Amino acid sequence: MVVAAAALIVTPLVQVAGPTELQVQANAQAQGPALAETNPIKYKLLEVRPGKLGRSELESGDLATISRVEKLYKKIDFSGVAWRPSPTSGADAPRRYQVSVWAPETGVIAGVYDREVLSGKDSIYKWNPQKFLDDQSKINELDFDIKFTDGSVQERAVLPLRLLGLDGRLANDLDGDFDGDGVSNGEEAKKGANPFDARDRGVAKNPLPKLPETTTPTPTSTTMSAKPQPKPSPSSSTSQPQPQPQPQPSSAQQTKPSSAKPTSTSVKPTTTTRKPYMAEQYDPYPGELLVRLKPGQEFRSGTPFGNAEVKVRSIRYKGEQNGRKSPALDHALVDASDGNRFVVKAKGLEAFAEAYEQEFGNSKPEFERVSKWFMNTFITHARVEVDYPDNSSDAKDFLIGFVGEDERVFSIPAADFDGDGVSNEDEVSLGTNPFSPDSTPHEKPKFAITSKSVKPGEVYEFVPSAKLDPNTKFLGAEGYQVSLTPDGNVRVVGSSDKWNHKFSFKVWDPLYEELATLHVESDFSEDWTPINVKAGTTLETNVMRPDEIASGMEIVSTKDELKAGGVPDWVSIGRDGEVFLKPPRSEGGSKGERRYWVRLSTGEQRVIKVNVLDPTPYAEEYKLQYPDVFVRLGEETRSHAPLATLTQGAEVFFNQPIPEEAQVSYSIEGETDASVVEREGTAEDGEQPGMVTFKATGDDLEAGDVVQVMVKASFSDGSTQHVPVYFNILPRQIAGSYNHAYETGREVLPGTPIVLHRTDVRNVPEGTDFVFFEDAEGNKNLNGWKVSVNRDTGNLVVRAPENGARPLDAVVTVSYPDGSSTDVPFHVGVKHSKPDAEAFTPRYAPETLTGGTRTSYEMLTPVPENTTFSIEENAGLDVSVDTKTGRITAVLPKDAPGGAKYNVRVRVKYPDGSEEFIDAELRKKAIADEERPRWSDIYVNAGDLASTPQGQRVPPETTFGIDASFAAKGWQVHVDKYSGRLQVLPDASVKPKSKVEVPVVVTYQDGSQRTVKVSAYVREPRQTAAPTPSTEAPTSTPTPTPSTPAPTPEPDPAPETGSSAAGWITVILGALGFLVGAGLLALQEVPVVQSNLRHLMRDLGLRR
Repeated sequence: MVVAAAALIVTPLVQVAGPTELQVQANAQAQGPALAETNPIKYKLLEVRPGKLGRSELESGDLATISRVEKLYKKIDFSGVAWRPSPTSGADAPRRYQVSVWAPETGVIAGVYDREVLSGKDSIYKWNPQKFLDDQSKINELDFDIKFTDGSVQERAVLPLRLLGLDGRLANDLDGDFDGDGVSNGEEAKKGANPFDARDRGVAKNPLPKLPETTTPTPTSTTMSAKPQPKPSPSSSTSQPQPQPQPQPSSAQQTKPSSAKPTSTSVKPTTTTRKPYMAEQYDPYPGELLVRLKPGQEFRSGTPFGNAEVKVRSIRYKGEQNGRKSPALDHALVDASDGNRFVVKAKGLEAFAEAYEQEFGNSKPEFERVSKWFMNTFITHARVEVDYPDNSSDAKDFLIGFVGEDERVFSIPAADFDGDGVSNEDEVSLGTNPFSPDSTPHEKPKFAITSKSVKPGEVYEFVPSAKLDPNTKFLGAEGYQVSLTPDGNVRVVGSSDKWNHKFSFKVWDPLYEELATLHVESDFSEDWTPINVKAGTTLETNVMRPDEIASGMEIVSTKDELKAGGVPDWVSIGRDGEVFLKPPRSEGGSKGERRYWVRLSTGEQRVIKVNVLDPTPYAEEYKLQYPDVFVRLGEETRSHAPLATLTQGAEVFFNQPIPEEAQVSYSIEGETDASVVEREGTAEDGEQPGMVTFKATGDDLEAGDVVQVMVKASFSDGSTQHVPVYFNILPRQIAGSYNHAYETGREVLPGTPIVLHRTDVRNVPEGTDFVFFEDAEGNKNLNGWKVSVNRDTGNLVVRAPENGARPLDAVVTVSYPDGSSTDVPFHVGVKHSKPDAEAFTPRYAPETLTGGTRTSYEMLTPVPENTTFSIEENAGLDVSVDTKTGRITAVLPKDAPGGAKYNVRVRVKYPDGSEEFIDAELRKKAIADEERPRWSDIYVNAGDLASTPQGQRVPPETTFGIDASFAAKGWQVHVDKYSGRLQVLPDASVKPKSKVEVPVVVTYQDGSQRTVKVSAYVREPRQTAAPTPSTEAPTSTPTPTPSTPAPTPEPDPAPETGSSAAGWITVILGALGFLVGAGLLALQEVPVVQSNLRHLMRDLGLRR
């Protein structure tokens, strides 16, 4: 609403910055009166000058007690845009609730004054400047609820707001000078001039009727209160400036707490003394709240606290408000390398022009609609957050706006944003682009062809003389396939309904309304569907219908017949109906329909109809662009030739060369220290058309400047394009200090990609760019090779063609941030022999590792240089592999059973691109690997019992047993499970001189086992009385079964040999008879318990 816009012009933008919530305060909630009652928030009057952003100050209360703003009762509206309070920090960060208000520019207020007061339109301010001045001097109120840290709520806290002029006085102060033009407000109002427009210097634009006398008393002007600036030390910054007298809000403005009971008048406000937070003492980036940029301009703030030294924990750029970034904003950041300065850069004028074209196209919108769109689209915010050592935080919102080449905002109708001499309002009304100095009024599109006969399902495009507006409508086309193409043509599809094969529709443009009535008729005759192809493109299609193809029908016309029938070289017709078309751009669409007669195998003759459409203008098909160029002060540099982004239908191809037939010529727009290679005939050695040479010798140039040179590209078809080249000015050459190189000796299999690494190890400066230009001097013989480069690391991915591959020699261009560049050559051979994966057999030897210990070991067999390795399957282990050597490092589980085996699979990728998988067997080291238990050979008479002890010290918890496979006939054996003493008893059936090997299985604590074979021999019988045979025989002890699964048993070790123990048994048995009598001699007839024998031997003083 116009009235509301003018009345509330003083407060278009309100924001809230959030509190520092310390844990101590959060836990210090008392049971007494609520904070909303004892310590409510009361704001001082906030007065702001045009184009400035001010922060609120408290008259009473403590920001640290605020939890959040809960409810906004009134939004403030200006030019149709609503602004609301919002926290300046993220949800998880400490916050401080302050309110920031941005006041509009004087030019914006001047535009409203012209429209509401001086234009003569119906308005409450018509011919009444005093009422307008009074309304701009009123105190506006922003009210909202505040929730405190104790949970209480203060309802309708009021922030009073008022607008001051550039002179710090109110608008209705008739002696004041609001716009700063040297003429008082009262004098300008009486003369019919604009008190808010400094350009008129107090002179009225048009004679006006007699204006009402100004009778409103002039209020006393006030001055703005500023936040204290940083001091050298926090202690000195606690003193506050003396507040000046401020108007008090009315009783309706006073705050009231949220409580069921009325507030007691006897309750005194609770005051607490605490040390101020650093966020309350310091103001980062003081005064730098509003950033105004011209297209292509960069803003760089001062240091955060001026010359004061303030300790901070971090300063960071948090992005645009609500995550929205203006499409005209190139970048915004905090440059830590330059004293934490906030930096923001605008895009060039072409970004604004492109956005306008996308939004409004071929239309003439209302200027107010465009102004509102400009504000919603381009005005944005950027935020910088500061964290202090005392855990408090602050945030500074930068309002980022854009002004035109005339340094005025777009919403001023008389301003000239693009600097072409035509005002913004006039350009919008004329249909030209107000952001493009070269734009011309839109032409009314016309159709040369308005009626077309098509086959059912055939696609045809009606091509207008000018691209149609994206909002074009087709009236009467309901039920038919009619649409607008991306090129702005009308696309129709022939109807397959014989009863509705004719239809007409109107083309309705939002600006020119009805453009034409188009007629479409479906042709159901037996002719083939006409083919539409755009000049300068290729098309492959089949003219035959599916039933004709299935019947075996063919085109039998000879080449001579086709040539005689007028078939040009760019048309190829196959026997199976395949038609390949590649019309040159010169064919165009002015020659009408082409008809080429062919003879069929059925004897019939058919015609192939071809419609060649106008080619897309070069300037639309090829969008040129230059990479940024860097040049040192006082030096001269030359850009690369421009590359093009080619758009063909829905496909987009980047970095494409410009075709020779386009015959582009280049020229420099404006006055600048730059020149361009105009065309092919003017290029000298090493030059290419379009290369721009720039001399950074201007006296006004400084390091950090960005100079835009505008190049006009004119194509052979008459279309033109303006292409900017950006020259970044660097301090008074990095190239030459780096010796870049790539791996050598690499060969690749045809059709297989490989990665070619840089071999130089130095880090390159930030901003270095590795680029592979296919049109570079050293890259003209690619012959089917595909090359891409990582622009940051410089590593290459190269792929040889499948067929006819030859060695590749090419170069990578390295561009440094100082504008210097160098070409780095590389060579890749082609491998025609068998792949490396077949020629090499890498393997790992089985490796035994100690559990719980990190161990590494190498591969056994050599592999070619530049072979890489990676783990494919880790078998559940902590295992890694050296990517270059294949060295494996692994940690086996400490609690795994001894002898456990793991197979790790390794991927081997060879330098020729082939690969294979190999296995590495890892085995956990077992106790059985090192222990060597030993028994002496046993010599025994048939029918006698003999034994031998285990002769080595063994680890604790070792057990012994007889392998279950032992089944020697006539032999009884037994081994003590814990001591290992082995007893054998051959019966009388065993022949003398017989020998057996008793397999003794030794099981260790870790579950590993070792089998030792002990030899037992039967003696020749003595010529003595035969002993009484034993009535009992020893029994075999079965092999213990390991309780742990997994490890594979080791192979049986070789048998150990030793001395006989037969004499020992005789001595021990004799001792037994001497001590306990003949009854114990029966022990000879049963297996002897080894532990008892050991005790007896020790008591008798017997030693081995």
